[in-house]
Amino acid sequence: MVEKEFYERMYGGGGASPGKQGALSRLRRKLTLDRLEASFRLLERGEKLVDLGCGEGILAFKAADKYEFCYGIDIVSRPIARARKQAEARGDARRFNFIEGNLNQSLPYPESYFDAVTCTSVLAHIFDPYALVKESHRVLKNNGILIIQVPNLSYVRYRMAILFGKLPAQSDQIGWNGGILHYFTVDTLGKLLRREGFTIEKKTCSGTFVALRRLWLPLLGADIIIKARKTKKVLGPHLGEPHD
Repeated sequence: MVEKEFYERMYGGGGASPGKQGALSRLRRKLTLDRLEASFRLLERGEKLVDLGCGEGILAFKAADKYEFCYGIDIVSRPIARARKQAEARGDARRFNFIEGNLNQSLPYPESYFDAVTCTSVLAHIFDPYALVKESHRVLKNNGILIIQVPNLSYVRYRMAILFGKLPAQSDQIGWNGGILHYFTVDTLGKLLRREGFTIEKKTCSGTFVALRRLWLPLLGADIIIKARKTKKVLGPHLGEPHD
């Protein structure tokens, strides 16, 4: 499978060791809100959650404090194997379900099955973002929530790069810009979600000095995190705002 080979090559590594950190690095970490923690804080309590592009299941395991059953799906084999092993080591493996699956295809879950869907650092790497958001809407229960995170193209550092004729590198992973296929701003991500039947409840970000970044999210946020709720399906044109 060409797609699986691509993602395995891009994201199938064992992960880099953080190594020894100096005092400045440790201070920066204390002042930084990680994207997974930022997404976790937006979650409500419920029965079932699924993390799309779950990797080793970090967010799914963390979400076990709020959900009775946590699911994860990822196309890369090794992280899924590690997530399954960790679930067994916890002694409550029945609460976790990790599977290999291609997010460029329909999700292998029933309609209206989950209370929450999380999607961090994934949508920008998917061939058809509309299709994945549509599938997230399908598998969510009525009034269920979607937490979605993407890089922010309008971040001031990326704007300056474009101004000087450079590619705004939004990922330091291997490959052409870390395999990012699509670019988003606060406005365009909001339009995509509303078009596919979601009501946006909160727009935020992660990063260092996050409280300051949130004061002017479109300019200061290096990423965008949106909490959206499933509402009545509204079909509009494929591009642009939804309409009645």
